[in-house]
Amino acid sequence: MELETYYSLRCLFNAQSGLRSTAAELAKLRRRLDKMLRKNGLETARPVYDSIVRGKEKLCSLLNGSRLSLLEIGQEELASASQKLVSSVRHFPIMAPDYTPMLTSVLKFADLLPIKDDSLSAALGHLANLAKIGYYPTDPAHVAYLSQALVFPENSEINLLDPCCGEGLALEQIAQGRNCHTFGAELDDSRARQACEHLERVAMGSYFYSRISHNAFQLLYLNPPYLSTIGANGTRTREERRFLIETIPHLAERGVLIYIIPYYRLTPDIARVLCDNFEKLSVYRFCGKEFTKFHQIAVLGCRIPRQDGSRLAPAFLSRVEILEQIPTLDKLPPESYALPPATAKVQIFYGSVFNEVELARQLESSALCKKLYREENVLDRMDKQPLLPLKVGQVGLIAGSGMVNGYAGDEVPHVIKGYMQPEETITVTSAPQQEPNASQMMYQHNKKSNHLRINILTPHGIKSLS
Repeated sequence: MELETYYSLRCLFNAQSGLRSTAAELAKLRRRLDKMLRKNGLETARPVYDSIVRGKEKLCSLLNGSRLSLLEIGQEELASASQKLVSSVRHFPIMAPDYTPMLTSVLKFADLLPIKDDSLSAALGHLANLAKIGYYPTDPAHVAYLSQALVFPENSEINLLDPCCGEGLALEQIAQGRNCHTFGAELDDSRARQACEHLERVAMGSYFYSRISHNAFQLLYLNPPYLSTIGANGTRTREERRFLIETIPHLAERGVLIYIIPYYRLTPDIARVLCDNFEKLSVYRFCGKEFTKFHQIAVLGCRIPRQDGSRLAPAFLSRVEILEQIPTLDKLPPESYALPPATAKVQIFYGSVFNEVELARQLESSALCKKLYREENVLDRMDKQPLLPLKVGQVGLIAGSGMVNGYAGDEVPHVIKGYMQPEETITVTSAPQQEPNASQMMYQHNKKSNHLRINILTPHGIKSLS
């Protein structure tokens, strides 16, 4: 099925099917509730009543899920209709005698879901290609807004980490002129090599196969890929959530998170992760044309010991339900998030792919390597003579290896060039005849040998020794 190609279309297809089946089930349950109330009273009808309550909750969940997918593909009007419909379903009285108005609205909305629009599929194909590239760099102006909100500690070198660093430009901009060390991880080889020019350390290859110290970084700048992937158990998972969960352990306590995702991807499960692990959470949306590209928001917070954030998540989510109520990033107060001083070094930082560029840079700055390979010692600078006179055989070996090859200053200056010349000697012999009429046997012997040749260029011409 073509729908399987696109994650958002598949979600809408599942939502449409779920809305239709749930609406039909609710209509049946309401008729059954009437019959049981007339015959047996309210207590006997309680299980059916509870089933209707769960059915309404399921409708709201399906509508909210479709809203996220609609926002992802740019269907803002339908997404707004979904939000209004959620409110209507929640407030619709269970004991209303006729469910037709509510269910009709739900079914009409399900019919409007754009799961067979060819032009929409083409647009989603473009988005899918972008997702495969997985590169959503933040423009310098918005990085500047985020950077000015940070307060760096005095007299302490801190560590900054970007697990999806791309070319490393965002983290380099944040760190510019500040007392800190920059670390990044990047899957794409060409971008990782570019990042080596902007960051101090780069883990090349997949972040999920890298080894990085825990509780060692004071800033986590996380702008993950906006796509879904198939996990090891065959189920689909969103990379926004996966990266968030996996990278939190690297952040030190009181360390600051900058988390950049599309605003419609701030889902209840992500909100719960944030509320479990962070306090002082704030949300800002990108400005102007930058927001229209990927509808991005920046979530900032300070890490705390893990807690139960189930009661905090709904209130946090309510702050992003209405897009217009999310403040723009230029309203982020300066110096509103203080980075803690470093208490531990980054002892472990290895990518899944060996970083030759980083190794070459480290060798370049190594004092030991300079001493070993670049600085000539006194003995190397001296003209050395053999301890004993060379014998003829030794001279031959040296000449044959090409080492007798250079200027020799003497009363008669000359240039010596020694080399080995391969030669082949062919000898043909005949065997004596055993009988008068027998054929004569001929034997050929091939002998290969190397002959030493020494050419000497003198003021009087070239002389050859062999």
